[in-house]
Amino acid sequence: MNFWNHTIKSKFLKYENDSEYDSFLKYLTIVDFYLYELVYYLKVCKIDALINFQQEFPKLQRIYKKVSEIEEIKNYENSSKAIKNVCPAEFY
Repeated sequence: MNFWNHTIKSKFLKYENDSEYDSFLKYLTIVDFYLYELVYYLKVCKIDALINFQQEFPKLQRIYKKVSEIEEIKNYENSSKAIKNVCPAEFY
């Protein structure tokens, strides 16, 4: 949990404060994809800290949702190439 509190959560708080309504800037950027990837892998790893993710980080949740609705992203997530259950336990 220290990894979450001292590393990821502090970054999420900064991105939450710096973000627009549903993107990091007023348009889709590489930062939006970075945030999507980070949240995606944390969800795959079933990190308990994400239980309150929507309430704590509503802008980041909207960014995650916006990127995840891109057709190519949906196709990848539903493919056999997508990472769905790998988590390096030594980090958590």
